[in-house]
Amino acid sequence: MNSVMENQSFHELLFDVRRSIRYHSRRQAFFETVDRLFTFALLFLGSGAALSILQDHKAGLAVACISGLKLVFALGVKANRHAQFVKDFTRLEKRLYGDESAETVAAVTRERLDIEATEPPVKRVLDVICHNELLVAMGYEGETLQRERVPLTWFQRLTANFFNWSEHRLVKAGQESG
Repeated sequence: MNSVMENQSFHELLFDVRRSIRYHSRRQAFFETVDRLFTFALLFLGSGAALSILQDHKAGLAVACISGLKLVFALGVKANRHAQFVKDFTRLEKRLYGDESAETVAAVTRERLDIEATEPPVKRVLDVICHNELLVAMGYEGETLQRERVPLTWFQRLTANFFNWSEHRLVKAGQESG
C-alpha cells in the first residue's frame, strides 16, 4: 500500500511538473509573439514617421504609444522570466527520471514549492489547457480522460493569456458548479 501511495505521489508530481513546463512555455511564446508584433509595428510606423511628422503627428503619436506600451508591459522581461521557469521545472523533471523513491519525491516537491513561490499569478484557463493537453500526451484515455479533462469554452481558450478567469467557472466534466 505504501509503495502504491509513493507511486501515486510520484505520478502526480511528474504530471504537475510537466504541466508547469507546458504552461511557462506557452507564456514565454505569448510574450515573445506580442513583443515581436509591437516591434514590427514600431518599425513599420517608425519608417514612415519622419515623413508623416511633416504632414501630421499621427504616426509619431502611434510610435510613442506603442513604445510606451512595450516599455510598461516589459514583454521581453516577462518572456525571459517564463523561459527561466521552463528551465527550472525541466531540471525537476530530470531529477525524477529513474528515481521514484519517497525521498526524491519529497525533495523535488520542496524545490517545486520554492519555484512556485516566485511565479507570477497563474492564468487558470491556460493552466487547464496545459492540463488537458498533458492528459492526452501522457496516454490517458477512456473514462479516466473524460473524468480528468476540464471542459472550456472557445472564448476561454481564446482569451487564456489575457484574462484570469475565476476558478468556479472551471468545473471538471460531470461535476456541478457551486
